[in-house]
Amino acid sequence: MFKALVWLQWKSSRAWILAAALAIVALPVMSVVREWPTDREAMAQFLSRLEAWSVFYPAAAVVLGIAMASLAWRADRRGGFVYALSLPIARWRQVAYRYGAGVVWVLAIGAVLWITTLVVVATTPIPASLRGYPTGLAVKFALATVSVFTLGFAMLAVPDRLERGLAWVGVLVVAVQVAALFAGSETNWLAAFLEAIVGPTGPLSLLGGRWMLIDV
Repeated sequence: MFKALVWLQWKSSRAWILAAALAIVALPVMSVVREWPTDREAMAQFLSRLEAWSVFYPAAAVVLGIAMASLAWRADRRGGFVYALSLPIARWRQVAYRYGAGVVWVLAIGAVLWITTLVVVATTPIPASLRGYPTGLAVKFALATVSVFTLGFAMLAVPDRLERGLAWVGVLVVAVQVAALFAGSETNWLAAFLEAIVGPTGPLSLLGGRWMLIDV
């Protein structure tokens, strides 16, 4: 059953998987040049440029995680979850299999990034004062993507009516917060909520920090 869902996930998501793999291969290749600056000022400028490229790694993790979560539930949501409920297995097991199938392909893309960064670091004349972090970057990317995928997977598992209700609640909360700020209130519960999500102890904390392939 699990192997069948992994294959089904590939058939329904292969365009996204292949596009993500190509983008992940291109990112470290394009961000690193083969001729390194020799003086300290030029080196600092180059590292700044490399850091500017690094923001695309968490952005790719967010896009890929949300896309894979959406694609994991696309067939069930189109059919109103009728097919899933008709399967001769427990509902929790079917959900676990579908989640695991999505994680398999997310980790596969993480492996593509790992192999690519290993090749890039091995073929780049890195100065002795700097180090390459291909494994750390690939592991962080994979874990961050899995975190986003998990959150999106859980949110998209709810029925359409409940999802629309939660969306309207979110819109109402944002509207009330904006009105409170315009009224002069210093209370900002949205900032606290975002901090709880992406802060150091939040479920998406891996999206923060440095994403440098080559650093000091």
